[in-house]
Amino acid sequence: MANTLQYLLSRNLSGVYRDPQRLIRDVETLQKTSLGRNLNPTTEPLTSNDGSVTPSVLVLNGTLPMVYRNVTYNIPIDLYLPPQYPQRAPIVYVRPVSSMAIKENHRHVGRDGMVYMPYLHEWGAQTHDLRELCVWMSSLFGSEPPCYARPAGAPRVNAASNVAATYGSRPPAYAQATQSTTNTYSPYVAASSSSNNRSREAEEQERRKQQQIEKEVAEANLAAKIAREESLKEAKLKAEQSRLQKDHEEKLSSMRVMATSKVEYELQVVFRDAKDDLRVTLKNQKLLDYGKEEIQQL
Repeated sequence: MANTLQYLLSRNLSGVYRDPQRLIRDVETLQKTSLGRNLNPTTEPLTSNDGSVTPSVLVLNGTLPMVYRNVTYNIPIDLYLPPQYPQRAPIVYVRPVSSMAIKENHRHVGRDGMVYMPYLHEWGAQTHDLRELCVWMSSLFGSEPPCYARPAGAPRVNAASNVAATYGSRPPAYAQATQSTTNTYSPYVAASSSSNNRSREAEEQERRKQQQIEKEVAEANLAAKIAREESLKEAKLKAEQSRLQKDHEEKLSSMRVMATSKVEYELQVVFRDAKDDLRVTLKNQKLLDYGKEEIQQL
């Protein structure tokens, strides 16, 4: 898997990414988890909604597991990494198979399959990564599956299936996402077996998978909480440093004014005393000269 990634970046995508080492590290970290082991790297061009196409980028194509009502299901996705990654957030599409359809008015998935979620909307290069992104998606999809089984004989709607990603566009604000609706169809294709006669061994395996996903969700939430707390502490520290610096500069300025005023006052006193002394000296000298003249006249 790592060799495939290295090959794609060196041969097909040479010079495309600003930080290829960060991209390799994030992809390999994701593929080592239970959420990313079925996501395989390939290359595809980024196609915008207006039909314009950009050069090929790295795409993680495969399935993302989610747990819905204690059963694990696999959701096919395409995860596009734009050339500016990690400064720019990934672009994710749900790709339902022909027997499935995207749930209308889903809170996190548009009609064309594009994924909208807080983690993408608040993406930051230093605080977010692919592993946590997939943990968030798996958790959100488990709460509300993005796909349902298409009724027999129902036509398939091609909701922009050829649009790979909207490169350079901004997704709508998360707060404006529409409310989800309830669908009577069953959720997506089961990861292992959808039979009601699953063996105890299979149930235990699904239970372990669910525990692993829940553990990764908890770890991601904890990491995000720590990152937010550290960011808040850093902001408070910077504000305190700025306040102290401002107070220090104000004190220095006040001390300069006071020192200058004191020096000016003392110089004025010295000059005044010197002037008075000189005036007395001149007066005495004049009296002395006058006395000498009186003596000489006698």
